[in-house]
Amino acid sequence: MSWRFRKTYRSGPFRWNVTKNGIGWSWGLFGLRYGVSPTGHRFISFSLPGTGLYWIRYFNRKPMPVMSVPSAPSPSSTLPTSPAPRTGGSASGSSSPWWKQNNPKP
Repeated sequence: MSWRFRKTYRSGPFRWNVTKNGIGWSWGLFGLRYGVSPTGHRFISFSLPGTGLYWIRYFNRKPMPVMSVPSAPSPSSTLPTSPAPRTGGSASGSSSPWWKQNNPKP
């Protein structure tokens, strides 16, 4: 279990919380509050004062992305539809690379 830090400042119905993640604020009456957490998430909370029991709901939280394994491409999509053009080589059909061919200069 780790240590946590929180300092709260109050002024009427407003409350500011300073934590290691930043500054959050809330506004509300006795037992009912609306606010923004230090990480930027909006929330509403309801508590039973003096009992330590409370309920909190965060709004606009982005759902965790679902990890999926990409499917393998079908064999028909990987086959070329026409023969590949020849690169390099000479018109005579030699199979040696262009830098090893002895072509006469024009």
